[in-house]
Amino acid sequence: MTVELYVYYRVAAEHADEVRARVSLAQSALQRAHPGLNARLLRRPPVDAAQDHTWMEVYTAAGARGRALPGQGDPADDRATDAVRDTQALVLDPALQAEIEAVLGAALGDALLRGPRHVEVFEPA
Repeated sequence: MTVELYVYYRVAAEHADEVRARVSLAQSALQRAHPGLNARLLRRPPVDAAQDHTWMEVYTAAGARGRALPGQGDPADDRATDAVRDTQALVLDPALQAEIEAVLGAALGDALLRGPRHVEVFEPA
């Protein structure tokens, strides 16, 4: 079963740029270590500039979002699909989930966050 990992937390507005840079570096390292791992960083738009931000990291295995099969879409998508096919199937199992949390937890530490990181795992309905 394919699962998706969602991690959300609050960030003080004054730390936004530093958090963005640290998460980007950590996610890039994870993606290099685990070909086929998709990682995104989202932020809820703040009401005002001084308000804390809510951020969300999203992790999926390549192809988990219904990518078209080769020849069924844009030729550029075929290259991405070929690259995924050339890697072993990646599964967001508990070990990889724990690694993601350890790497990002270490990258961010407690000083940059307003409270804990919340981890949720979802599967297709």
